[in-house]
Amino acid sequence: MPNRNIEQSVNKNDNVIRDRVILQELIQLQKEDLSVRKQKAENEKFSIEAKANNEKANIEAQKDVAIVSIKTNSDIERQRIQDRKEERKSKNRTIIVISVLITIVLLVCVLLKESEAAFEIIKYVGLVGLAYFAGFNHGKNKYIRQAQKDVDED
Repeated sequence: MPNRNIEQSVNKNDNVIRDRVILQELIQLQKEDLSVRKQKAENEKFSIEAKANNEKANIEAQKDVAIVSIKTNSDIERQRIQDRKEERKSKNRTIIVISVLITIVLLVCVLLKESEAAFEIIKYVGLVGLAYFAGFNHGKNKYIRQAQKDVDED
């Protein structure tokens, strides 16, 4: 029996040692798991900070692009206005030159006592002038209707 007690005692000691070893391994695994979780949390924090910095940089870049775009758009609008002014000047010069030429032809007709030819010239010039202004107003109204349609669609 004493042998048996010794065996039981040895078995108990073995069980205690084995339990201690298992507990130490469990504690070690938990420490490693905790360290892995900390590392993951740090990596995630770094990733979030990197994304936030990237978004800030994107917003700043968009602001810069918007400012450049506004400047570019205003420059384009100024150029468009300048082009319209030049076009109007050119049209006005053309109309003045044609008017002066027609006046000279009418004066020549009156001086040569060709009143019938003068009346025909006046009639055709009047018709051409009316057609020009009618076409001009038609185009202007068409543009206004199209612009209004675009505004209504938006």
